[in-house]
Amino acid sequence: MDTHMKECQQNNGQIKKYITLEKFPKPFVPHITSNKTYRYLLAHNRESEYKATQYYITFRFQTELQKIRGYQYPILVPTAVASTIKAKNYIKTISFDKSQDNFHESGNEECSFVEKWLDQVFSEALQIRDDNKYADDVPQRYEVHIIGFDCLKSATTLIFKNIKSMKYEIIDRPGSRCFPLHMIVKSTDNSIPLKFIDAKNYVSANMELYDFLRDIG
Repeated sequence: MDTHMKECQQNNGQIKKYITLEKFPKPFVPHITSNKTYRYLLAHNRESEYKATQYYITFRFQTELQKIRGYQYPILVPTAVASTIKAKNYIKTISFDKSQDNFHESGNEECSFVEKWLDQVFSEALQIRDDNKYADDVPQRYEVHIIGFDCLKSATTLIFKNIKSMKYEIIDRPGSRCFPLHMIVKSTDNSIPLKFIDAKNYVSANMELYDFLRDIG
């Protein structure tokens, strides 16, 4: 505070701002600097090789409102979930529902169908990661995209409220609590992070699910 007061007296109370310029100006290009794959290809004059993510996994929950003991109002409860895995050499669908709720082999730990689905998605993500790799050692992020539509606001609750295991963790969830931009989940059993994305955030506001599915094929 003493230093601040002394400087103010020397400047007669006038605020002075000092701008220090870089010796060599640096362009502001976050679409390059934040993307290590494109940055590498551009630096090696190979930007024509840059490609969009071709292989991914989709997910869709089926839910219903149920009256649960301890809650004043009915809450949204998942009753089924399905995913389509689009890999390089195949497309397949997996699905789970409440009839598959049971216990682990130990007999004392409950295992919900949501947890079984998440285990399977992590397993399928291994192939998706390999299919999205570049041919050589181009640096890239190996998050596997898990795409839903108009679902991410409730995905955190639907997924993590219905699993008992502690091996899953959300490591990134930017955006507000009500409107997350994406959600990255990791597992202690698997080194591949899953990046849950709501496609509704990237299309026109009036686009419906049917139109979106038709457009992405």
